[in-house]
Amino acid sequence: MKAAWLFPGQASQKVGMGKDLFDQTDLGKHNFECANEIMGCDIQSI
Repeated sequence: MKAAWLFPGQASQKVGMGKDLFDQTDLGKHNFECANEIMGCDIQSI
């Protein structure tokens, strides 16, 4: 199954907005780890 995360609205970003996805779902954790590899840095530290 494919998944997409949408955070609607401009300027609606905030620190920690993906933390629940990372902490509460295996898919969230996996996708953050993939993003770290792609970006070449720990995106959680940004």
